[in-house]
Amino acid sequence: MKRFRYGLEPVLKYRAHQEQARQLELAEAQTEAARQQQALAELDGQQRVVEQRLSQAGTGAVNPSVIMHLLRDLEGVGRAVQAQSAQVAGCEETVRERRADLLAAVQERKKLERHREQGEERHRAEVARVEALAADDLTSTRHAHRLQGNDGRATPC
Repeated sequence: MKRFRYGLEPVLKYRAHQEQARQLELAEAQTEAARQQQALAELDGQQRVVEQRLSQAGTGAVNPSVIMHLLRDLEGVGRAVQAQSAQVAGCEETVRERRADLLAAVQERKKLERHREQGEERHRAEVARVEALAADDLTSTRHAHRLQGNDGRATPC
């Protein structure tokens, strides 16, 4: 009997390729999210430094121009932190979307793999059935020959 051939093999290969592409997209999104998270951490650090300088400027001799400059710096860094926080949130949403896309691709590929496995199992069962029928036919033929006295062996003279 012919060997099993899965008719949807090209589709399965395409799904596997799609899954790999989704994995790559997820990895890229995660890398970008980590980069944006690092940038936010750096801005938070800058904000703390400006806050420390502002609190130090408030002690001792007060120079209004230095305090005004530090307040402007603090305001600017605060806006940058807010903008970067929004950027991080957008990247995290992208990561969630890419993860969902990857999960869908994995599920599609697994469906096709299960379908192929079921086809292989049906094929193995059919092969076993055909072999069993052939063995039964062979046994029946031998038995019939033996009953007729012709068992296929040479008889002594």
